[in-house]
Amino acid sequence: MTEGGEIFNLWAQPPVDLYIKIYLFNITNAQAFLAGREQLKVEQVGPYVYKEVMTHENVTFNVNNTMSSKPSHPLVWQDKMSGGRREDDEVVMLNIAMLQVYRISSCFALGDSEESGRSKVHCKFM
Repeated sequence: MTEGGEIFNLWAQPPVDLYIKIYLFNITNAQAFLAGREQLKVEQVGPYVYKEVMTHENVTFNVNNTMSSKPSHPLVWQDKMSGGRREDDEVVMLNIAMLQVYRISSCFALGDSEESGRSKVHCKFM
């Protein structure tokens, strides 16, 4: 590959646009779910669309016939393709890691013992 050559130019600035479409699941009843009054309800929202702009900075042709560069792939918000959604929409989602910590910690409730007359919580971890 030579600087300014056809292959170099295709690599440096690909002629194909790359779009990333993101769909999320928004929790619609977070407070009622956390209070134990309702089952979890979600709705799919999206697409949130970004264009990935591929660039290469600091391209260097080395003496050992190799090339090095610093790739950059910034994402650019696509307002029209996102169908009225905004990049700063509020979406309520589960924090799976925190949910697992809560689940595990509930298995070790303080004060539960055979002597107290309360049965211990038995959990199976996966």
